[in-house]
Amino acid sequence: MRKTNGYPYLSNSFFPLWLEGLRVTHQLLDVHEENHGNEVYYQDSFGADYIAALEDPQFGTSGIVFDGVTDPEMTHLHRNDQPAWQAFKAAKEGLKTAPRGTIALLNDQGRWHIAIHAGDAYISDCRTMRSSGPKPTVREIQECLLSYEGYLARCHAKRERTILRNFARLRDLNLQPGQILRDVELLHRGKHRKMTFKISAISDGGYLSLTDGTLRGTGERFNATIPACDVSKDQMQTPVPKKVAAPVDLDTAPLF
Repeated sequence: MRKTNGYPYLSNSFFPLWLEGLRVTHQLLDVHEENHGNEVYYQDSFGADYIAALEDPQFGTSGIVFDGVTDPEMTHLHRNDQPAWQAFKAAKEGLKTAPRGTIALLNDQGRWHIAIHAGDAYISDCRTMRSSGPKPTVREIQECLLSYEGYLARCHAKRERTILRNFARLRDLNLQPGQILRDVELLHRGKHRKMTFKISAISDGGYLSLTDGTLRGTGERFNATIPACDVSKDQMQTPVPKKVAAPVDLDTAPLF
């Protein structure tokens, strides 16, 4: 499933950590669903639970390798021409070959600029973290990265869960291209409308490509894509068998 849906990190060193993140994410979503049903699982709460539940070591002994400060006397220069910024950019580039979790900091007159190596030469700027106030600690910066990775893992896990529900519905209803679906609800001109469609194709992820959509009272035609898990048995249109004329016995048929 992960290969056919263009799953990230399948061929690099970050893959084991990402699998750990997905394992934790599915576990947290299962526990939340069991204990709270359909209640909203707010991202702040999920992020804290995600960080606490990770088992594999994430960063080792990585820390801050660059801690720069801009010179107020250089503020008349364009930012890229200031020595402090040039040093910070060089440090960010150097992070790509450093261990995961290595950090570069720059204090620009009380405003913090942060860079951390997430792995496989990807540098995160930790844009969701505060940019002013006391100097951020290594742990704060690393937890900011983990929280963002938890958000990404949650998005992928939710997509995986949808795909698995799609596969189950395809199996249970035996959905096939060419079948007709009734009462497919879509938003049309600001209103929810129910339309009849024909299934033209089914993707590797279990999404249905629908064509020849018709809306009563209009001559318009519509196309749509929906997850198979949204289809119910009641929406499947049973084909009406065609009437077949009784065979004629040529020996006894009247001649005219």
